Amino acid sequence: MLPVTAGRAVALATVPTMMFCLSPLSRAMADDYFDPAALEFADPQQQTSDLHYFAKPGGQQPGTYPVTVVVNDQELGQADITFVDDGGQLRPVLTPGQLAEYGVNVSAFPAFQALHEGETFTRIEKFIPDASSRFSFANQRLTLSIPQAAMNVQSRGYVDPSRWDDGVPAAFVDYYFSGAQIKNADEGESSRSNYLNLRSGLNLGAWRLRNISSMQYDQQRRHWDTQSTWLQRDVRSLKSLLRIGDTYTTGDVFDSIQFRGVQLMSDDEMLPDSQRGFAPTIRGVAHSNAKVTVSQHGYVIYETFVSPGAFAISDLYPTSQSGDLEVKVTESNGAVRTFTQPYSAVPYMLREGRGKFSLSAGRYHSGGESVRSPEFLQGTLFYGLTAGFTLYGGTQLARDYQAWALGLGRGFGEFGSLGGDVTQAVTRTPSGKRYTGHSLRAQYQKNFVSSGTAFSLASYRYSSSGYYDFAEASALESAQGQVDNRRRREELSVSQSLGGLGSLAVSAWSQEYWHRQSRDETVHLGFYSAWKGISWGVGYYYTRTSGQQKNDRSWSFNINIPLGGSAVRQRGELQHHLGQQWLYLAADVAVWRGADAAKSVLLGSARLWQPGTRQQQQRLPGLPRRLRQRPDRLSP
Repeated sequence: MLPVTAGRAVALATVPTMMFCLSPLSRAMADDYFDPAALEFADPQQQTSDLHYFAKPGGQQPGTYPVTVVVNDQELGQADITFVDDGGQLRPVLTPGQLAEYGVNVSAFPAFQALHEGETFTRIEKFIPDASSRFSFANQRLTLSIPQAAMNVQSRGYVDPSRWDDGVPAAFVDYYFSGAQIKNADEGESSRSNYLNLRSGLNLGAWRLRNISSMQYDQQRRHWDTQSTWLQRDVRSLKSLLRIGDTYTTGDVFDSIQFRGVQLMSDDEMLPDSQRGFAPTIRGVAHSNAKVTVSQHGYVIYETFVSPGAFAISDLYPTSQSGDLEVKVTESNGAVRTFTQPYSAVPYMLREGRGKFSLSAGRYHSGGESVRSPEFLQGTLFYGLTAGFTLYGGTQLARDYQAWALGLGRGFGEFGSLGGDVTQAVTRTPSGKRYTGHSLRAQYQKNFVSSGTAFSLASYRYSSSGYYDFAEASALESAQGQVDNRRRREELSVSQSLGGLGSLAVSAWSQEYWHRQSRDETVHLGFYSAWKGISWGVGYYYTRTSGQQKNDRSWSFNINIPLGGSAVRQRGELQHHLGQQWLYLAADVAVWRGADAAKSVLLGSARLWQPGTRQQQQRLPGLPRRLRQRPDRLSP
């Protein structure tokens, strides 16, 4: 045995110490591991379990588990989901069909189209950017985070059609009656005239029968007139309305005309409030679970929470026709980002992905015995495209008349919105003459939020003398005489808010004809205000009618005063002759009984006109309905 010196002992002790520290199998550096072979079983032939899934923290055995499915913090229910091991973690085995059931817009992602029928996947983030999955084994809970833009979002206010109710069988009659006695102080004569309007209906199941009739009677005659009768019902599968009988075509592409026949058209009343009208689609990106707030004119009009990733908000309730939208994104860590969504729209614009249609077929009804009543077919279609565009068009087809229209509208943010269309028409007369022409139309609208100014302009320009609309074409070579087709028409409307003082309104339009030198013009200026519940207004009207030597100038004044309690309706009228002009005054007190009924008084409706002109037809606030429809009763 060799003697061990002190130095040799130190050297020998150092070698195993270094080997222990450098060894990769060091107990201090290695993961904990239990060898299943060390277990003793009663049956020596029994195989040991595969425990390597549990070797890492949180590891679990793959398989099928009954779990609670949660998508974007919303529980969707229980489901048996198969999980597989992926890098030491359990990942769900999913199919595109399952995601569609969870409300994911699968068709919007091309990666899903590459999968064969029945093929599954585990990594959802490879198919939907910014998506993720997380499985809590302890809670048996599968959580999917999907960007809001990838979801089929249910519109606010949506009610499933299966819950709609046609109502109970019912019959009703609405009526309006007006009567007046007019005295001429100069001639000592008086006359009395009365007007009755009845709107009756019958509801039975999904069908609705409606009738509008009126009666006019005075000292000389009594006349009863059935204006229109129709039968209608909802077509829920098409979100449309079917109407049979007397009705009118839509006036959004072609001028509206009355006819007797069949009509099928989209009905916005079947849509949620958040899908009616036009509102822009707001797009953005959230970096976390964020809150998105949308404001307009200082008021919050929408607020929602979105998952990380891209989001799109398309169910805003219809706002005013224009006005910038302020969007604020508040992240979960408190960070705030804001941006502005400029917004403006012409009346016929639709939301992205929304469509609207109308089909009408029947016989034209002009109301005049001297005008032809041809059979016709009309169809129109509107569709909301991306980037704020709305495409629309239509056609009118009859034996001797054909017209086609195509148009496009778009909002340009702070610069307003613009829409334009072109209509081509071919007309043949009974004598064999043929006219061909086209019409160009443009519409512009813009609100200046900072100044409270609303500006809109609609302009019709007929560039050829051969263009006739359907009503004009039906009157050609009839007993009505020469038909003056329109050459150009301009419309202008501006309103200005004055804050607490009230508002100003200016509107004007002019119209020229091809075969007439003169033109029609109308101008209206008005000031409207309110104070402590009392509203009042002053208006000036100017009308110039071609073929008339004198123009019409008139003033109107009205005031509306709320009253408490109950009273009855009273009306007094005064008509006075001032030289070559006439002055019409009216006082109307209308206080309706009942807690839910409107209570108001209308006083001081006045008109001043030149005799022998048609200015009596000018509609004014406070003018009795009978006088609006029978302007000849105002003649001296």
